[in-house]
This record gives sequence, C-alpha cells and structure tokens, in this order.
Amino acid sequence: MTQQTSNPPSYHFAEWQEPHFRPVNKFYKQQKHKGKANGDERVFVIYRQGLGDSELDSNLESNIVGAVRLVPMLVPMLVPMHTSAREQATTEEPTETLDSHNSDYYWLRSLYIDSHLRGQQLGSKLLAYVRQNIASSPTNPTPKPTPMYCFPYEHLLHFYQQAGWQLCELDALPQAIADLYTRYTQRGEKILAMSQQIQTR
Repeated sequence: MTQQTSNPPSYHFAEWQEPHFRPVNKFYKQQKHKGKANGDERVFVIYRQGLGDSELDSNLESNIVGAVRLVPMLVPMLVPMHTSAREQATTEEPTETLDSHNSDYYWLRSLYIDSHLRGQQLGSKLLAYVRQNIASSPTNPTPKPTPMYCFPYEHLLHFYQQAGWQLCELDALPQAIADLYTRYTQRGEKILAMSQQIQTR
C-alpha cells in the first residue's frame, strides 16, 4: 500500500483591498480579540492558499488566518501665533484628508494569528511583509524614514526584538502615541512601547 503524504499548507500575504473590513473583524472576533479594523487603517492579512480564485473570493472569512492593523497618523501642524482665525481655516489640513499611504507615522496594533497555527513564524513573516510594503510605498516629495510604534505585551518583548523593533522611552514617543500608552498603562495593561524606523524609497 502506498502511503499518501499531504502537502504542507501555503499562505498568501496581502494588503486588504476589500471595500469593508467585515471578514477581518470576524477573524478578530474568532480569536477573541475585541478590536476592529475601521476607517483609514491599512490592514495586512494572511490567506490560506490552495483554493481557486473564485472560491477564495467567496470564502474570505474562512481563509484569513492572520491579520494586523496599521493606523496612519500625522504630526499636528503648528500654526504661527500671529496667524488669524481666517488664515487658520484656509491653511490647516483637515484630518479627514489623511492619506493612509503617506502618513507621518503608523501605530501598529492587533497582530493576531489563528490560534491553531501559532508557532509557525507566521506572525514574524507578516511583520516582515508589512515592513517591506511600507518601505516600497512611494513618498512625496523625497524618501524619508517612516516610524512605526506598537504596544506589545511584556512577554512578547523577544518576539518583537527579533522582528527589528526596539524599546522606546516615553518622552521619545509622538504625543498622540504617548497619550495612548499612558492611557493603557493606567488601566493596568502590562505593555511595552516599541518602535521601528522604515526607510521608504
């Protein structure tokens, strides 16, 4: 009798392009994560491969085995003290026009891998894919470093360090990120502040 061997599963990494995040958020709910992707966020996912394109498209929810969210953020624009209210109204950029592919920095959050597939380095590979994608994003007018920040739980320190992240002092964080970190730690969350600089081209 010939013994049959099954091929190991393969996975596809991609930035989420669908018009809504319902399949991603259903995946998060299955992993018992309360966070939800929304708005201008960039979401990167891992699909289980081995299906035809039509079947993949019709089963997005069941094919997602990993996801992570990038929240684009801008450094607040400082308006000179002598600027009038009318000038401020015409010169300040509204936050609704934020270009998620050309932000000042990103807040990385909600990195989750299917609980049955952990230990296969899928999380590390997803972080590497995100880094590669951000590095290849076009910038205007010239290439610049794009910082990313995240708040991993303390027991994940080694995992993020292996992925190229570094511990960050509170006073080195952008104000919006520092405020978020302080809010979480005041609630008793055992988290770290970490950052990574990505050189875009």
